[in-house]
Amino acid sequence: MKLDKKSAIYAHDFFMAALAWQLAWWARFNFEFPFYNWQLSLYILPLVLLLQGLVYHRFKLHRGLWRFASLPDLWNIIRASIIGALSITLVLFMGSRLEGIPRSIPILYPIFLMFLLGGPRLVYRMWKDHSFNLKAATDGKRVLIIGAGKAGEMLVR
Repeated sequence: MKLDKKSAIYAHDFFMAALAWQLAWWARFNFEFPFYNWQLSLYILPLVLLLQGLVYHRFKLHRGLWRFASLPDLWNIIRASIIGALSITLVLFMGSRLEGIPRSIPILYPIFLMFLLGGPRLVYRMWKDHSFNLKAATDGKRVLIIGAGKAGEMLVR
């Protein structure tokens, strides 16, 4: 069975949402996870994935090509993380008045999520652009491009 790119991106993003959710709880309890809180975080996780999946679809995070990840893609990740966290907090507040849920979770979750969604995209882009190459190109020729505005810029790219 061949996994298409869109499904792989969705799987990655859902996994990172689950990981960010658990990391937020783990960080809240100083990397010691009491059993009751661990159960509660796992109980809420399907709701988190459902809401975050809807937000991912709304911001079309699956459409961005990782090789060409740019600032607009990063901006979409930031917005999707914050709006997802706000929607999760709102639904949990309406359902249980946030009882048993530490107030730091809605703050820590989007921070972890931004790094976990943006980091791999950045690393993939750097890897594909060969930015990890520590050797500088020393045998290249210097060129002065004289052009009017975008024509010169297009030649450089």
